Amino acid sequence: MAGPTPRSRRSLAALRRQRSTSSTVRARGSKLPSSSGPTRVRQSEADFQRQIIELAELMGWQWFHAWDMIKNTPGFPDLVLLHPEWHRVAFWELKSAIGKPTLDQERWIYALQRVHGQIDAAFLRPADWDRVEAYLTGKATTTQREETDGID
Repeated sequence: MAGPTPRSRRSLAALRRQRSTSSTVRARGSKLPSSSGPTRVRQSEADFQRQIIELAELMGWQWFHAWDMIKNTPGFPDLVLLHPEWHRVAFWELKSAIGKPTLDQERWIYALQRVHGQIDAAFLRPADWDRVEAYLTGKATTTQREETDGID
């Protein structure tokens, strides 16, 4: 598996700086406690998805998101990502810090997790960014936590 190109490394550093400065603020309202440093404002599912797509494109991933979920099969994951050079496919259901998966979403992710091969299927939240980044940059082969297959 090839790693990021020199150009993408520079862009990845810029993306990390942008994420760091945009997600850490001192504000009243919807705050999440942070053990190391300033308070973090809750990130919406839409903002989390935009960050994932930005990094995915930077790293050469193709992606699909059905914008009109009403006409789709209930529970189908939010994002499908494909990296043709790394032979990987990911099916990710994104949730905000407090979002709950539906029974149909749980069924889809569970079924996809049972497929063997280079498929990653997971529920992901903004707090999982380190695992998302490691997977999208080729440093990890899965986003799964070792102790669980599903969402906490």
